[in-house]
Amino acid sequence: MKKLPVKGLLIDLLSVGNQLSKVLKDHPKFNTLISYLDQYDFWEDDDIPYPSFKTIQKETGLKPYDLRKQIIELYKLMFPFADNQYISFKKLRYEIFLKFLDNYHCFVLDYLPISPKVGENITLPFFRNYLKIDTFYVEQIQHRLEGETQVIEIITQPGTFNSFWHYRKHQAYEMKEIGLLDSSWGDDYLLKKELLDIK
Repeated sequence: MKKLPVKGLLIDLLSVGNQLSKVLKDHPKFNTLISYLDQYDFWEDDDIPYPSFKTIQKETGLKPYDLRKQIIELYKLMFPFADNQYISFKKLRYEIFLKFLDNYHCFVLDYLPISPKVGENITLPFFRNYLKIDTFYVEQIQHRLEGETQVIEIITQPGTFNSFWHYRKHQAYEMKEIGLLDSSWGDDYLLKKELLDIK
């Protein structure tokens, strides 16, 4: 493994914090470090800052050299090149992002019988009053792995899917007419005015 900043390795480990204890049955020497990291939800709780090396040393009694060495070894065990025996993602969560003009909403589901795909339309009548619209299409889908969960982010746009507009917007991004933020989260109405020269 190439040399990487140990602080970055620690943050990567925190992203799967609740799976770190699986290592202990084969490698009990990590017990002190993992027990400390398991005490707090550094990854999910925005009110808890990532721990500094000094804090971890003080709380665990590990010496600087030993702490760095354990973080590097633990990283190699958790994220090996090929076979992985300590990490799995058995939970699933959907995060559906909706927006219309200045109204934004995200709702979370543990289950969908069929996951919508890019370009498919979704009608959500229970958001008609709040967002002033109930028809959306899937703009993009992103997958995120954290903790023990595969998170599927479904990012929508208001209205129905239009393949010409989908192509034009992606072309504008590739030609640097718009940035990544506008491409992913930009308001279609305003972008159409700009890119299609709609008066």
